[in-house]
Amino acid sequence: MDKSYSVIVTLNEIDTTFIITDGNKTIFSGASPICWKHIINDVKQCLRISEDEAKRLTASKGSCLSTVEGTMLINAINVPTRVLSEIIEARVCALFTSIKETLKNEPLYRYVSSCQLNKNKYYIDGMEEVLERIMEKPATILLNTTEH
Repeated sequence: MDKSYSVIVTLNEIDTTFIITDGNKTIFSGASPICWKHIINDVKQCLRISEDEAKRLTASKGSCLSTVEGTMLINAINVPTRVLSEIIEARVCALFTSIKETLKNEPLYRYVSSCQLNKNKYYIDGMEEVLERIMEKPATILLNTTEH
């Protein structure tokens, strides 16, 4: 019987955790220092806004998909929503790439057939699509999960 494992990723405020599971059993765990705070700092720096405004914009209009249409008012200037998405997507790509590089060094990784993303309060729309693209494995969202 072929082994088939799943990677579960959870974005948190101060780190991002990832585990490899065999059914309900965790067989590998790790963490990346890239987290929600890094995304917020990128938005803050690139758009030259306060941290509170960066959090508000990311939570209300944030997406990892630069195909998002529309505009938002920042410092009395209409800015395409796509700009916010491009900032977020760049950091999320770096995050998932670092996770993939870590996992590629693990013998278990060759048995990973899917990825799942915990949908917690730090989830940003479209993260599962970026995860699937980077990991080159099908990715889905886990709903109603507890945070690591």
